[in-house]
Amino acid sequence: MLSNLKEFFKSHCDDILLFLTIVLLCLLVFGAGMLTQFALEKPPLQIEYPLPKNIQE
Repeated sequence: MLSNLKEFFKSHCDDILLFLTIVLLCLLVFGAGMLTQFALEKPPLQIEYPLPKNIQE
């Protein structure tokens, strides 16, 4: 059983490394986006004029 697993990893080493690289790169980009989210925080939008009554319904 363990030898089959080792053989699988040896034969698919390039594909596994490519997959792990893509996953780690995606996590890195996601983390960077989460960090910059707080730096670019903008004040909330404020509505200056109320909606007309026919639109509110």
